[in-house]
Amino acid sequence: MGNSPSLRVKFSPEVEECSLLAAADKYCLKGLKDACQARMCGLLSPNNVAAYLAAASLHGADRLKWRAVDMLADRWSDFSSDARLREVLDEDRDIYDAVVHRMSDKIRKG
Repeated sequence: MGNSPSLRVKFSPEVEECSLLAAADKYCLKGLKDACQARMCGLLSPNNVAAYLAAASLHGADRLKWRAVDMLADRWSDFSSDARLREVLDEDRDIYDAVVHRMSDKIRKG
């Protein structure tokens, strides 16, 4: 047994975070779900915003969702050609509407 090969799978941090959020939501672990959202909000970046936004939408993670929406509204030109993000926005029109609304608020205040 000591010499048998082992299978090691390394997931990206985004997959691990999204999976933990999904488990917390599925099993109604509010404390864990809140901790996941807090961590994911801190890790939110242009590289993971689409994955995190999709997970937030799917698992009712409003804090993360609105942080991602704010990031998109602030830096739309950085994201407008992201195919994965387009997919997320096409699947959830409420998120798309929220981004547009936040962008229009910023323009009016700006």
